[in-house]
Amino acid sequence: MKKCIAWLVALCLCLAFAAGCAPAAEQTVEPTPEAAQPTPEAEDEGLYTPGSYEGEARGFGGTIKLTVTVDENNILEVVVNEQAETAGIGSRAIEELPATFVQANSAGVDGVSGATFTSNAMCEAVQAALDQAMGGSAEESAMADGVYTGSGPAYGGDVTLSVTVEGGAISAIAVESSSDTPMIGGEAYKQLIEQVVSEQSLGIDGIAGATVSSNGFLTAMSEALEQSGANVAQLKNKTVEKRAAQTDSYESQVLVIGGGMAGLTAAIEAADQGADVILLEKLGVLGGSTTRSEGYVMGAGTQFQRDNGVEGDTVEAFYEDIYSVYQIEPLLDAGLLKKTIYDSTDLIEFLQENGVVFEKLVAVSAFEPRATPRNHCTEGKGGGLTSALYASAVEKGVKVYMNTAATEILKENGTVVGAKATNQYGDDLTFRADATILCAGSYGGNEEMMKELNPNILAEMVKGCGDGDGFTLAENAGAQMMLLDYPQLQYYFYWNGVPDLPVYPASAIRPVHNVLLTDGVGQRVANEADFNFEFIEKVYYSGQQEGYCIVGQAFYEQYPEVCEAGLGKTFPVRGDEIAYTADTVEELAEWAGLDPEVLCATVERYNELCALGEDLDFGKDAEDMEPIEAPYYIMKLPAIVTDGYGGAVINENAQVIGTDGEPIPGFYAAGCCAVPQMSCVNYYGCGTSLLTCGVYGRAAAQHACSLLG
Repeated sequence: MKKCIAWLVALCLCLAFAAGCAPAAEQTVEPTPEAAQPTPEAEDEGLYTPGSYEGEARGFGGTIKLTVTVDENNILEVVVNEQAETAGIGSRAIEELPATFVQANSAGVDGVSGATFTSNAMCEAVQAALDQAMGGSAEESAMADGVYTGSGPAYGGDVTLSVTVEGGAISAIAVESSSDTPMIGGEAYKQLIEQVVSEQSLGIDGIAGATVSSNGFLTAMSEALEQSGANVAQLKNKTVEKRAAQTDSYESQVLVIGGGMAGLTAAIEAADQGADVILLEKLGVLGGSTTRSEGYVMGAGTQFQRDNGVEGDTVEAFYEDIYSVYQIEPLLDAGLLKKTIYDSTDLIEFLQENGVVFEKLVAVSAFEPRATPRNHCTEGKGGGLTSALYASAVEKGVKVYMNTAATEILKENGTVVGAKATNQYGDDLTFRADATILCAGSYGGNEEMMKELNPNILAEMVKGCGDGDGFTLAENAGAQMMLLDYPQLQYYFYWNGVPDLPVYPASAIRPVHNVLLTDGVGQRVANEADFNFEFIEKVYYSGQQEGYCIVGQAFYEQYPEVCEAGLGKTFPVRGDEIAYTADTVEELAEWAGLDPEVLCATVERYNELCALGEDLDFGKDAEDMEPIEAPYYIMKLPAIVTDGYGGAVINENAQVIGTDGEPIPGFYAAGCCAVPQMSCVNYYGCGTSLLTCGVYGRAAAQHACSLLG
């Protein structure tokens, strides 16, 4: 009797789980009748064997492990033991759902809005623990033949799959729709489809560099296979055996580490020079900062400019413009910067010759020195750029090893002779080469390294790419390293978990001009309609950790969701309040800890200029000068870090300089792991970074090949 009742209740719980563990705009808990009110027979027999049971499931950031404690009929406690979910998003489900499971006495509860993947994983893990408490796990269920459709949240929107089951097995998977990037999600889906069909398991590893896409794919697979009658939990727990690790060695004339803009241009240039080239890419897809970028590459004096009506632009004018911005940085190497600009014309032609298609030209700003249209915008954005260069590299004979991470730069008698590496199988790999070009990116996605190398920045969010391998490999190989006082950072209205808003004040992504921006002491310091790094420079040098955006009733009427987004909320990392509203400017100042006289004077002056119809202070256009009137709103603009500037010191040949001040033979670096000498807190604009990557990737290959016998 006890086993029969257990199966009936388990069935009810599974149905509740399938129906209830989905995102909801507002979390509510309705205990299932079976779970909340056991039948008299169940009370006599007991639904569970009292005790604590462990369950696990794959969350967004990795495996979630938890312990569920039960008595005969009730869930008493749920404790999460291990998780790596995103702070401010998945972490909310980790914090909120344990009590929800206890209150509902069920694994079938509504998920936390905005944390679908984590919520589903927790429901699944709790159910796995309850299965054990009821005397075992659910039996294997056969999949009924047919074609089933499922969807899951991936990068840029949902991915929808059709899954064909034949003879009780998964025989085919097709991507029906996806808004993901072809070079990240598209390539990841190909690999995932092959693995799932081959292994008949959902317990496969996600694709490195495509976590969001991988999770969306597996969610869609689960939804589709549930319709077939499959035991999805069992498919997720099915072990996929990997082959044993082995030892191998390879040789080439040129070894390139990293498959972004710098690495691909270096590899192609070396191949063009007749060299035998190997390229190592740590990720399973070419999903680094280049692919995720807008695909803008700056250049001056190009035919594409002339074809699009931009006449008379020169590299001399370009250099004059960028130097006027960057000259404030005392560690600037003007020679390296000048080479970057003067080689831009040739780089644009090189990219076009290698399949890159530019669709338009844009200027960074309507204001000098960024008003000349120099950004060559790639068709397909960063993914289109990477895709074209990768195809060209492979066509020209470059051997590409994906999922292969360099772990050490090899040196013999002071000369770099290659690198050690490993892959997803744990292989011990040695790559020997006459020249090694390090293009492994920055540390923009490594929060711990960011804190270590830039301890003076209180970052609310680190949202760049790169895990710091480039920095570590160079430093361990004896490179002279340079650290600036700052990473690439912006001060704008953003945090982990911010709603999708039509505009983000002070941002470069979705800027808005009819606002008043102040530095950290409440003074207006820049034209709010200019490129946001003009504002960023002033905030940074004010010595504060944030700026402010002040608006009034007119702005609220236009963007109410922006004004309300931060009210009553705190920053997930910093912990302080995000925004505030009041009837007086003095109250805003008191809330923000600013001098009321300073802030009142700033708002008063701004309103005077609005009434005048002319911005005499910073030159903002009259149509963007909107008076600020009560009720007033103030929004904090925290530091959002988008990249790291620390890295190896190089010369104009991209040779890595050693700690003795001399080039290290056989060793080169290009891209974001070797950019500090050409950086500034006032970033010139999107397209500058990819330009630097391309120029020095090619410079490294040209010099390296000139030394080959």
